[in-house]
Amino acid sequence: MYHHIVKRKLTDMQLTSIRYGILMFAGLVAYFLLMYLFGIAHHSELRVFNGIIQIFYIYLTIRSFYAFYPEQIHNYLFGVVQGIKVSVYGIVPFAIFIMLFLYFDPELMSKIKYQSLMGDYLNPFTAIIFILAEGLVIGLIISYVLTRIIEVKQTGNLK
Repeated sequence: MYHHIVKRKLTDMQLTSIRYGILMFAGLVAYFLLMYLFGIAHHSELRVFNGIIQIFYIYLTIRSFYAFYPEQIHNYLFGVVQGIKVSVYGIVPFAIFIMLFLYFDPELMSKIKYQSLMGDYLNPFTAIIFILAEGLVIGLIISYVLTRIIEVKQTGNLK
């Protein structure tokens, strides 16, 4: 009987990670399309808001994980893994979306190349590599930091 409950919680948590990953992807796409409509999608410094969107959904996922498994609050590794999972679910499809978008909009690709220090080496495929690297590294670092913050908020001490 207990095994069934644990299995059910695991399934619910996996669905939660996937749900927040899809919402992260949707938020990133919506933000990109909004920038595109305003003609500022080629301004790379506006990527900082991608990070804010990512941080928001990582926080929601980790917080949900510890709501499902409050006994794991002192094991930060589980929280970090949840943050990385939601980052993968959100960043990978977003990177693919951007690659396809840049492939079908060579004018935007040219503007990005012109403003980038690595412009000569940029193409839609290398853009996906940069987006994946940036998003996954941010996901790893922020997951660790947020996991520790949530632990302190819930327990009142940091071990």
